[in-house]
Amino acid sequence: MQKQNIGDCVCAIAGHDKDVFYIVIAEDAKYLYLADGVYKTVAHPKKKSKKHIQLIAAQILPISTSGYSDLEIKRVLKQLKINNSSKATC
Repeated sequence: MQKQNIGDCVCAIAGHDKDVFYIVIAEDAKYLYLADGVYKTVAHPKKKSKKHIQLIAAQILPISTSGYSDLEIKRVLKQLKINNSSKATC
């Protein structure tokens, strides 16, 4: 299992949100807090166990002291899906 950091792009590999791309916005000992900018916003992130996600792209967003915006997250995820259209799923 690879270690995920804040700003990484990950994909859910288990649960009802399987194959959904997220950006890691926070973490604690057991969980990561994820946002996609649309359904899971920065204000209300998805709490997901570290063992239920897969790293897609490391440090896709630079670490920001002021945090991320939903618009910024949406743009990055959309661009990543366009560039990796053949790998659009996990």
